[in-house]
Amino acid sequence: MLKVEVCATSLQSIRHAQEAGADRIELCSELTHGGITPSYGFIKEAVHWEQLHQALAFAKPLEITFHRAFDLIRTPEEALGKF
Repeated sequence: MLKVEVCATSLQSIRHAQEAGADRIELCSELTHGGITPSYGFIKEAVHWEQLHQALAFAKPLEITFHRAFDLIRTPEEALGKF
């Protein structure tokens, strides 16, 4: 069966993906450049823990992917534990 993954750059795009029947959502930035992890400043501004939990709730039961989020982290297991 074909699965549809949608790249989302906002809570609104998450809602639209869910309403359209996406199987999976990928959170990212700069879609015109192939979709990258947002800058630290943008993440700090946009992802207060409450908003992250809101995004997870909006996406249920879909999965959420942080596109390349752990590429530059020395200890990804430790960083993952913070979620």
